Amino acid sequence: MDFQEAIIDFLGIQDVEIEAINFHKKGRKVRVIARQKRSECFCTRCGLQFDSIKEWQKKEIKAPPMGVYTDVKILFYQMRGNCDTCNRSGVAGACWIHPEFKSMTCGFTEVAGRLMEEITCEAVSRILVTDSMTMWRVDQWRMELMAKRLVLPANMDVSFLAADEVHFRTIENKNRKGPLRSDMCLSS
Repeated sequence: MDFQEAIIDFLGIQDVEIEAINFHKKGRKVRVIARQKRSECFCTRCGLQFDSIKEWQKKEIKAPPMGVYTDVKILFYQMRGNCDTCNRSGVAGACWIHPEFKSMTCGFTEVAGRLMEEITCEAVSRILVTDSMTMWRVDQWRMELMAKRLVLPANMDVSFLAADEVHFRTIENKNRKGPLRSDMCLSS
């Protein structure tokens, strides 16, 4: 397997070409410079491929840790193109960017969410080198998502339980549609 393809698999990103990778061993940082593949850039309104490139928007996106490198960021060049069919310009979608938290990958929010089920938001923010308030918002978003799909038993006292303990004591809601992760990869 090619080294660039391995990095793409580790980060959980698709339809990109890696232009450069910068490792900072002392700070345990990795900066991946990636550009969206032109062949995978489509209009979000009509679904057709863009006719021309208007510009490349640079975004800094937080990615999940890669081994000892805990501070991983993707400098992502996302295409803004012109669609002659819609007679508009728009940004091509990237399904691996989280739909709610645009500065994070879906993989990063999943890793952070799993860690927050076991330890505090403050501890997760130190481990993943990010802001604790942002981690709290991710945790609240996940809890709202779980609340829509799970029902608490009527006889359970939840006054002294943490969110993960409530989660493990819930029963599955029979009326929910689709798996829990179906909302995670939407076009941005």
